[in-house]
Amino acid sequence: AALKLEPESLDSRLSLVRLDIAQERYAAAEDRLDALFELIGDNAEVALLYGEVALAEGERETARAHYLQALALDPKQSQAVLRLYDLSLQGVGGEEFTATLEKILQQASLPPWQVRLLADSYLVQGRSDRAQRYYETLLEHPDYGTDTGVLNNLANIYAEDDLDKALATAMRAVESGGEKSYALLDTIGWILTRQGKEADALPYLRKAYSINSRDPEVRYHTAVALLGLKREAEALTELRAALAGDAEFAGRADAQTLLDSLTDDPVP
Repeated sequence: AALKLEPESLDSRLSLVRLDIAQERYAAAEDRLDALFELIGDNAEVALLYGEVALAEGERETARAHYLQALALDPKQSQAVLRLYDLSLQGVGGEEFTATLEKILQQASLPPWQVRLLADSYLVQGRSDRAQRYYETLLEHPDYGTDTGVLNNLANIYAEDDLDKALATAMRAVESGGEKSYALLDTIGWILTRQGKEADALPYLRKAYSINSRDPEVRYHTAVALLGLKREAEALTELRAALAGDAEFAGRADAQTLLDSLTDDPVP
């Protein structure tokens, strides 16, 4: 049968494992963890550190399995949640991550920051209906009711069906202090452009660009607004800039199609 270590003894052994990992002594860390597992059996902290070793060695699927085990052993293991979320953004286990949090949510409430990760993960998966549900839940929490990221993501979801509601949501974020968020400014500019209000849109898009000049989608949106204002030469400059690099963005295919329709020398 597994033994029960005194908390101080367990903590000191786990600290040595963390030190091994920090100093890239992964084999030594794993040896310590193996010894601990033989001694005490299943333990959330041990499972988490097995995951840390695997992640450091580039074994993402193995790491994910350990993080899931850590969370199964202790649903409040926040580091495991964060690691699983990060892996989901890399395309590793996104659906299982959201399913795991949903399962925990059936048994007990989640901290608001974990609800945020759940919503964000659904959005990355393209499941905007589920993301919308949890973002709207977050708006009822005092710490997230005026959160720029939550409101911006909701605005983009609403924009699929209701541009007026989307704009009102995005403007609420600006009024709550989000005027320095380039993503939010881009969202507002793009909504206004889609509403045929290009002259109103352009200042938001220009400001978004001034904050982050590296986002090609901002330049694509600016190009569409300029075209609506009959400023084709400027629009072409923006389109070519948006497509000049290899960066993927949501409107890349549309930007390429638009450029092809305007010029005989499209970007390959």
